[in-house]
Amino acid sequence: MAQLHAFNAPQLVCVLESLQRLEHVLSERRTEAILTQLQSLMGAAAVAPHSLARALTAVAGMSWADPGDAWLRAALAAACAQLPGNCRAAGWKLGHAVQQLSALAELGVREPQCGPWAGSFLAATRPLLARAAGGDLCRLAWGAAQLGWAPSRAYTHALLLALWRRVGTLSPSELALVGMGIAGLGVLPRPAWRARYLARAQQLSKQFSSAQDWASVAWALQHMQHRRQRRHVLLSMQPRRLLRHKAVRLGTAAYGTSRAATRRVQHAGVGRARIKVRAGSNSENCMQQGGLRQQQQQQQQQQQQNKG
Repeated sequence: MAQLHAFNAPQLVCVLESLQRLEHVLSERRTEAILTQLQSLMGAAAVAPHSLARALTAVAGMSWADPGDAWLRAALAAACAQLPGNCRAAGWKLGHAVQQLSALAELGVREPQCGPWAGSFLAATRPLLARAAGGDLCRLAWGAAQLGWAPSRAYTHALLLALWRRVGTLSPSELALVGMGIAGLGVLPRPAWRARYLARAQQLSKQFSSAQDWASVAWALQHMQHRRQRRHVLLSMQPRRLLRHKAVRLGTAAYGTSRAATRRVQHAGVGRARIKVRAGSNSENCMQQGGLRQQQQQQQQQQQQNKG
């Protein structure tokens, strides 16, 4: 740690990724020292686009780290400076910008904090949507929805058109991600788009390995007004997953607008921490509430019988 000030961006990225993968919790002082050194490099424009994307992703995955508002502002400024039209950095790619977008969304950044970055991002990525990979399009839709952006009608049309061409190549997790993103943006695709999305969900019905992804797809289908088809998709699951049907259905009722929404809470004596709310926990909470209601109803019926 004594030589931390001499670390460059790639070295700091390796340190952050190692800590995140190993889930090694550092002390608050050491974590702050690493983030401070990275912040100084971001301020000096000494972080390449791919390094910035990897660093933000690693920090977003470190549940014990709280970068703080000043650090997030520096990250936003660095991401904005790398976009075409500002001062395009060497090696900039759409995938790097999308990875930065999704990581910042996980870190809790929201629309009022974005400043000029939002407009610059949308303007820079609009011409590249038609050639973008399906995974990048899914993360872009989810990240924009998380940040609370409201893209123009022309942008959402271009995004939906690009996704229309890529829906047939999406994996189950990507299908869930883009469904939540499109629904979170408040966009209602045309019937043909919804039909293609539904067909891909039915095609992958036996490949879903996560109840969370099923909850996301079911919630998105409900938003897209495919209620009958949604039931058909859920009933097409493998027998061992049919047992989860009730949990998935209950989970969609309470599921929010994100698959991994980041919330900041105040803990006494601990400081702020980020809690990631996932569909699985929502499903469990809903089932527990349903069980409590059933017990209350049984108790009321028994009391009425005793009075009789």
